[in-house]
Amino acid sequence: MPALAGLLALCLLLIIGYTFSTSNKAFKERLEQEKQQKALAEQLKAVQDQLNIVEKRLGNVEVILTDSQFIDPPTSGREAIDLKSEINELKSIIKKLK
Repeated sequence: MPALAGLLALCLLLIIGYTFSTSNKAFKERLEQEKQQKALAEQLKAVQDQLNIVEKRLGNVEVILTDSQFIDPPTSGREAIDLKSEINELKSIIKKLK
């Protein structure tokens, strides 16, 4: 009888250990998934921020190109420099996105 009780206790301990091991493994997997989701969310936010910057710069270029004072060739170097600086900023932002 004591052997049967010992065997039953051993089986019970094995079941408890297996349950604990399985729940611990599931917890670790869920924690890893949460970390990956946070990293993806941060990357998505960074890309959205970069896209907002690009849209702003493109808007600046569009304003410069469609403004009536810029339809004629630039009469001063400053007008050409502003457009060139906007284009250079766009190029650098696009390189960062790649």
